[in-house]
Amino acid sequence: MDSILYQNAERTVTVIDIPTSIAEAQGTKDHPHRAELLSLPPPKVPYRGPGAKSEKAKRRVANLFDEKIDAAYRALVTEALEDINSKHTGNWFLPRKELPPVEPLQKSKKRKAWQLYLPESSTEVGETNETVSIPGTTDVALVPKLPQDFFPSLLKNAGKFVQREKRIVSDEDLEEPECPFDTLYHNPDDRLVTLSITHQRNSLQKTYSFNIPPGSTFLLSDCKHTTDFRNSIRCMSQEHDTPKRFDFILLDPPWPNSSAKNKNTYNTTRDLSEMSRLLLKMELDAYINPNGIIGVWITNRPSVRDLVLDPENGLFASWNITLCEEWVWLKTLHNGEPVLSLDHNLRKPYEVLLLGRRPENQYEWATPLNHVKRRVIAAVPDLHSRKPCVKRLVGDLLEEGYSAMEIFGRYCVAGWWTWGNEAIKYNWEEFWVGQEAEKQAGSCREAERNGGEAGVDERATIDEEPVARACDEA
Repeated sequence: MDSILYQNAERTVTVIDIPTSIAEAQGTKDHPHRAELLSLPPPKVPYRGPGAKSEKAKRRVANLFDEKIDAAYRALVTEALEDINSKHTGNWFLPRKELPPVEPLQKSKKRKAWQLYLPESSTEVGETNETVSIPGTTDVALVPKLPQDFFPSLLKNAGKFVQREKRIVSDEDLEEPECPFDTLYHNPDDRLVTLSITHQRNSLQKTYSFNIPPGSTFLLSDCKHTTDFRNSIRCMSQEHDTPKRFDFILLDPPWPNSSAKNKNTYNTTRDLSEMSRLLLKMELDAYINPNGIIGVWITNRPSVRDLVLDPENGLFASWNITLCEEWVWLKTLHNGEPVLSLDHNLRKPYEVLLLGRRPENQYEWATPLNHVKRRVIAAVPDLHSRKPCVKRLVGDLLEEGYSAMEIFGRYCVAGWWTWGNEAIKYNWEEFWVGQEAEKQAGSCREAERNGGEAGVDERATIDEEPVARACDEA
């Protein structure tokens, strides 16, 4: 299925399905990804939370948004919705493999209706799952959960873990010998590799398997450790001839936010000054190619926007890039209605991705453009930390075969680098449905290219009927 459900001729307005955009990015044209990502059901009830009503309250929240910018975004989004509603007759989302629901919250634990669109609060229910609130309802869903100490332990004691690779060679599954786990990993193959990591916990061994996309690289490391980043770039370039610089770098920083400070998110910084120091320490200007693009997801606070765009001390100025585009992700309900009013004075139904481009001549200083293009991406939200995967969209701005990296990422993308302390979280096989059938289908396609009959493995017809069907469909 195609993740882009609608796009106007100018490509300034797009409707995209978030889970499918992530799934698409796990594969390539020759080896498409067919497994489906477990997701929350699409929200159906708009957020109608309380806003600031008294004059005193309105004055107190007046600095939450830049009035001029907010007015421009409201007009942009309104025009985009008119365009979509007049030309798009299809759905606003694709069918989802929904996370299994559990019993509704007890009455004493139910949240008020206006709280249902806040970041989900997770409750531990076991080692292998947790619950998250389903937006717009009082129900909860069961979400796969790695042990709380899994990633911290990997980062701190990587040498105490072992890994085993399983890859498809011709029409056979090839399992590599066990070896020590390495926080830096590259999949050189043209199809996914299953990386199994054995976790030692309370004298019990348990293995967790992650499906790493073709051509992807991940660095499992705290983004504060920039030395790890620089050493990894150099090491991968020497061993696998991967790029030392990139055409596209994407960042989704954990901006200071008290509501996000829980055990299931990236550690946020104390304040914007600390975040600025962290991002500047990465020295991304040394890793972006001439004419390359750096994209930064921001909140709607003016202070965050200024940190990125201040003409003298902003991040873009420090990286010698010029703001060239702004992408507004409009969060919608299942029917295309914004999840809350555009006029709400405490929250907004959109987030913004700022894109800055490096001069073609690396020795030139970046200068402001006369016109900054703005685009709207409408998408029905999923789990709180999942944004639309922009791989398809950014390809329109760059040449074919571009190199890319995501920083603070939570899943790997085919052909990209991913750096973060949860860089493979959503590559865990428990988040996917149909993964085994896809691997078998990959074996079938390989057999066809090598002269095999109809691409069906005899073992599949004996052992697994669903697997055989997957081969036939491939």
